[in-house]
Amino acid sequence: LVVADPAHHAISVTLKKSQIEVRDTLTLYPETGSTLSLILYGKYQFLGPLKNIVGEKLASQGWTVKSTPKKNALRTHGVPLKLIKVTKPNNHPWPKALTLNFHYKGTVFESMPPGKESGVQLSGASYFYPQETDNIRGNPRLITFALTVNTESHWTAVSQGQPYAEISLPASKSKKKGPEIAEARKTITWISTEPQEEIFLIADRFEKYSSEFGRIKL
Repeated sequence: LVVADPAHHAISVTLKKSQIEVRDTLTLYPETGSTLSLILYGKYQFLGPLKNIVGEKLASQGWTVKSTPKKNALRTHGVPLKLIKVTKPNNHPWPKALTLNFHYKGTVFESMPPGKESGVQLSGASYFYPQETDNIRGNPRLITFALTVNTESHWTAVSQGQPYAEISLPASKSKKKGPEIAEARKTITWISTEPQEEIFLIADRFEKYSSEFGRIKL
């Protein structure tokens, strides 16, 4: 039995009210076929041309990236999905590790109603990160990830794995004329080196509690 190496996501997520912007560097290990198929929430908008997903070098060698238009979106349990197909030239082998770069934005799927002081709850079923199509066939591929989340200052973002760093960014006044002030923000990174079936992201107001038992911090 040969077990495929888990894919790795290096994800940066910015949450503003009901809006989300994502940058994801995805490393995969394809071995067979000439096309790699991925799925993503269908209402997200890619920022930049699709060829940026594979990069200039591979695009110049004949690699292509195609995405289904909104009107032809796939659906699973009523959720619209983009089908993204990365195709290599027939005379090119797959690299040992294929790196794809995604940048997209849109309205959060699975958030609470916008405009209210409510949190965001995302999971694999939210399709907020690209997934291999095996996931909707009931055969999820294992993944590891580093997830950096930028949120409102009074929110905290939680995921699997270990928190790596948390940075608070104070409000700052715009350099342009006028009273506009950039809101205070918070950034936290979670890292999971243990393979997972999906990524969870929960952002909301949380209270932290801690205590000590002897020399052990609880």
